[in-house]
Amino acid sequence: MKPRILLSAIFIFISAFIFAQDVTISGKVLDDKKQPLPGATVLVKGTTIGATTGDDGSYSIVVPADAKTLVISYIGFDNRQIAIDPAKGSTVVNVNMASSDIGLNQVVVSASKRKEKVLDAPASISVIGTEKLERNITTSPVEQLKSTPGVDIMRTGLVSSNVVIRGFNNIFSGAVLNVVDNRIGSVPSLRINAYQLVPTSNLDYDRIEVVRGPASALYGPNATSGVVHIMTKSPLDQKNKFETTVAMTSGFTVLDKDYKQFNNGSNISGNIINPEIRHSGRLLDGKLGYKVS
Repeated sequence: MKPRILLSAIFIFISAFIFAQDVTISGKVLDDKKQPLPGATVLVKGTTIGATTGDDGSYSIVVPADAKTLVISYIGFDNRQIAIDPAKGSTVVNVNMASSDIGLNQVVVSASKRKEKVLDAPASISVIGTEKLERNITTSPVEQLKSTPGVDIMRTGLVSSNVVIRGFNNIFSGAVLNVVDNRIGSVPSLRINAYQLVPTSNLDYDRIEVVRGPASALYGPNATSGVVHIMTKSPLDQKNKFETTVAMTSGFTVLDKDYKQFNNGSNISGNIINPEIRHSGRLLDGKLGYKVS
């Protein structure tokens, strides 16, 4: 019995030793166009064990037996986490990275007659992108401009406000050119900007571009006091053939002291309930699209 016990103990020791050995994980890191990404970082999650990819995007890393996840990162791309199992021994793990949006590479169309990077635009431009618009649900597109540099907003009602970029603000100021999808969005007969009447919803906003300088090259002489350009989502750019979104927002609004002079010096407050629905479709292989909000 003793030799059998000794052999069993030796076998268990050897198995545990082999299982505890570090293993090598290798592979390639590629971008969304299947091109190699040299200099990408590959780390074992929760440790400092890592490696970088070579010119051909290849890497090789020795991971401990208890490693669970690899974290791959590269500037301009979303981080990837890949599950691994060292118990299977040395394996090949190829990773495809997806590019991410970078603010410095934003493309704008509101300062010239062509698309260009925001840093190359001939005027000072602020862009409120999709991520911020979806995070800040409001009853009017003006509410999205509150933290934009150089923009003065004056509350004129429960859901109405006025915007001025270059000049003095008042209740009926229409100096700023309001544009919605390359079309004038102001009230022509009154020459005022009624942002609360813009025929779109929060679910349909794609981005808002604010031009703080004259933009006569694209919009003519009426754009000398700046431009607020609201752009909505195009159904031709969506990934799915059909998309439907339903939302319900509510809030409590109290008008500030600037509005007291129009209401005998008293505050006005009220509850706001804002139901929204948006449906869009892409037909004929992306040649025809529609949306209803």
